[in-house]
Amino acid sequence: MVRPRNPTRFCRACKQMLPADHFKGIRRYCHIHPDARTSDPHIAKTKRAVSAIRYRVWDDKRIFQQPEHNITFQDIRDMLTPEQLDTFSEWAIVPDDPTAPVCRSNAVVVGNRHHMFLLNIWQHSKDSKKYRHFLHEHAFVDYASKEYK
Repeated sequence: MVRPRNPTRFCRACKQMLPADHFKGIRRYCHIHPDARTSDPHIAKTKRAVSAIRYRVWDDKRIFQQPEHNITFQDIRDMLTPEQLDTFSEWAIVPDDPTAPVCRSNAVVVGNRHHMFLLNIWQHSKDSKKYRHFLHEHAFVDYASKEYK
């Protein structure tokens, strides 16, 4: 005998019965609560933010022509403020010295637009002095901002 499928399921986070299409597979939590399975949702959010930043560092190493990067999840977590972790897509980590691999002592947190600007400078000039000038001494002006339009 075939058991009929129940069109509703109980979400442990919502504490209510919801339609089955609100769930992915056989999970016990609806799609509104993706982090409910962890004991602390803040940990999952922080891990996602740090992983995204670390992937961007890993992706940038080919532009800087570096064989590796030596920055850990804990290093990234220590470098960024909680506000920066909340808005992780607006931040990036670039090397202070572009000829050396990225590590805790050779890493600088910059905004996303400044990050793209620095990558463009390094990609086209390969001039370490020019790169460091725009990283430290030159104030970056975001001309895409609404102030300049």
